[in-house]
Amino acid sequence: MGLARSSSYAAPAGPSDAGLVAEMRAITDEFEAYGYRRVGAELRHRGHVVNAKKVRRLMRENDLNPRTKRRFARTTDSDHDGPIFPFVARDYEVHGPNQLWVGDITYVAIATGFVYLTVILDAWSRRVIGHALARNLEARHTVTALARAIALRRPLPGCVFHSDRGAQYASGAHHRLLARHGLTGSMSRITGRRSTICWTGCCRIGSAGSYALSARPKVNSPPAITLENNEKTPTERTSGERVVSGVGGGTGTAVE
Repeated sequence: MGLARSSSYAAPAGPSDAGLVAEMRAITDEFEAYGYRRVGAELRHRGHVVNAKKVRRLMRENDLNPRTKRRFARTTDSDHDGPIFPFVARDYEVHGPNQLWVGDITYVAIATGFVYLTVILDAWSRRVIGHALARNLEARHTVTALARAIALRRPLPGCVFHSDRGAQYASGAHHRLLARHGLTGSMSRITGRRSTICWTGCCRIGSAGSYALSARPKVNSPPAITLENNEKTPTERTSGERVVSGVGGGTGTAVE
């Protein structure tokens, strides 16, 4: 009849898209965090051989991609009646150490929730000079960080301490400690993450900064932050010193 031998063989029919989508929906309902790679592996485990590109397309078209909720903690509460310092640091020129300190609070996500890290940097070298790690946002932790910085550096009267307008920095204990050692307070005019970017962002210690550490495991990563190793500074907990940009490319300790 003039027909090729291959004409007598029918190609096996693959699973329909509707059947695949039903299987994928069942998988994503059971495993909410599965992406297209894990869904494809589960389909192969169930006897369906499907191209990864098709799995990704069907998941996108049928809104089956995982939605991960980003954990977030607010660290600035500016709704208070405490005293507000003027923005002294706006036009302040720094020519050496212990002239301008910058403080902020960030949060560190851990398996059981959050811990809050209060950090103080010297704006000249960006060296960590004070810190406190705690499970809450009480004002005493900012006082602890400032007291550690003062004990370490012993600044002369007139050193400027800049922060946001958070309730911790407007507390009476914090103001009394500043006055006792002759430090000049300074606060940003706006609050929240924008204030961190406005001024303290130059030192990158806010929530988007270099010390907003993640609990996600990494290869050759430094040991996880715990309250037990709170006596170590963030610099000491890392494997090496952080390189300072804009100050000769050295570390904070080397610059000073």
